[in-house]
Amino acid sequence: MTKNYDKSFGIFLLFTGTGFLDRGFDDAEFKTMMVNEIDPDFSPVYSRKNMNRLLPKYGRQAGDVCCYLECDEKRRGLAKRVRESPKNNNTLVGFIGGLPCPDSSIVYRMGDE
Repeated sequence: MTKNYDKSFGIFLLFTGTGFLDRGFDDAEFKTMMVNEIDPDFSPVYSRKNMNRLLPKYGRQAGDVCCYLECDEKRRGLAKRVRESPKNNNTLVGFIGGLPCPDSSIVYRMGDE
């Protein structure tokens, strides 16, 4: 893939699920800095190693993203990571929230019946 920009993009992915959205951004040469998923059921499935991808610099977090707003310690930690990201050769930083996975959404809905 030919890079048509001269900046490196560091991204923080929220609602990562099994990581397929991550893979698309990796293929587009974005640098994944951190991923977060609330549902622990996805943890055994999510594996960047199995996709031949580097682990995010700040790892994979588990929990509700609201904790970044409600908990001072987590909010400060995320703010620090965002401020540090340009020091890791990222000139721009972005947040991406994954869409609900249709397969999982259907399975969960069927379980509620």
